[in-house]
Amino acid sequence: MVWVGGDLLGHNALIRIEAFASSCGLPDLPGRAPFGGVIMSHDMVEAALLRRRGWRVHMLMTEETFEEYPPTLIDAAVRDRRWAQGNIQHLSLLGASGFHWVSRLQLLMGASAFITSPVWLLMIATSVVQALIGERNIVEAQTSLQVLAVTLLLLFGPKLLSVIWAFSNAERRAGFGGRRGIVRSVLIDVPFSMLSAPVIALTQTIDLVGILMGRKSGWAPQNRDAHELSLSDVMPRYRWHVGVGVALLLVTPFAPVTAAWLAPVTLGLLLSPFLTMLTASEKAGRWALSHGMFVEPGEHVSVLSRPSLPAPTAL
Repeated sequence: MVWVGGDLLGHNALIRIEAFASSCGLPDLPGRAPFGGVIMSHDMVEAALLRRRGWRVHMLMTEETFEEYPPTLIDAAVRDRRWAQGNIQHLSLLGASGFHWVSRLQLLMGASAFITSPVWLLMIATSVVQALIGERNIVEAQTSLQVLAVTLLLLFGPKLLSVIWAFSNAERRAGFGGRRGIVRSVLIDVPFSMLSAPVIALTQTIDLVGILMGRKSGWAPQNRDAHELSLSDVMPRYRWHVGVGVALLLVTPFAPVTAAWLAPVTLGLLLSPFLTMLTASEKAGRWALSHGMFVEPGEHVSVLSRPSLPAPTAL
């Protein structure tokens, strides 16, 4: 949500008409997609335009949201694909006249969220190549305990803070399943996050390549209803992920140290179809709910009543 001059300009909601109408005209960008054409991700661009016209723009953090997360990793990837093109498009706006430096930084940060995935995978590929040609790889030569400590802090610090935040209020704690439910949720979430991170990174990299090749992405309605996925639904989407996982597995006899460091990446890619099926399973969701895990305040009633829909067409 965004506050403008004391009034609320919510996501896809318009209250301060004068400010919006006088500041936020969005022209088509020159050139071909992905950098040209209609501005796809408009929120931060409109915030930058409001700031340029002298309006105060603030981000409002709130515990409540009325937008449900996509029910499967495939649906989340479809949404990410649209966001990726919209945020990459913002790179062409960094030189726009009159933008405040904070607005430029926000646009750059949005784009960098998708650029970091191919950079991370490139670092992994570089370490594998170095190991295969007999050089000391990046992990052995340059990783220190300090770097490892900072990495672990950045990865697990937010989760620890979220647990502290949930525990700090009795009503909030109960809404998220109680102490045991919260701890169980985190203990399951951590390994799932580790395994799904390379899957999401490779998906974003494939999508980014497609965007740079000029493949367009529209804004079709997003699926928000739970549904089961079969292996035939997910394999077309994750065939490249499994293939890269097999390639990393084949490296093991030739570079065992590097393979050991990359084991979570390799395992996550190999299991990507099954992770997607499991996290989309209503049966697994009901089991977790019965044990007080992954509960959100007020959501546990609606989870059990969601209808099953046909699986989405794999991309």
